[in-house]
Amino acid sequence: MKDLRRENVTFAASSMEIIKALHQPSQWPAFFGHIAGLINMTANQNGWDLSFEDRKANMGAYEIAKSVTSEARLSSYIANGEPTWLRYLFAGEKQIPGPR
Repeated sequence: MKDLRRENVTFAASSMEIIKALHQPSQWPAFFGHIAGLINMTANQNGWDLSFEDRKANMGAYEIAKSVTSEARLSSYIANGEPTWLRYLFAGEKQIPGPR
């Protein structure tokens, strides 16, 4: 995100444990390997936030994470463009009405 020069970035997690670990890393040592990069990247970044979001509310992010971790897809979707399956997923999410 720093390389993209983004401000006011919100990261969402579907796990309350991850959010708690980010706020109190010393209380969650088993999670440190998973969160160390995010802690370092977000240190001293004004306007960067973390919030809880149900997995169903952001299936695109879930499917990207799943493809990286279980299918070893290490290329950047930002740099290389999204695969067809992801384009269709996001198109479908656009059709779902948000909360009122």
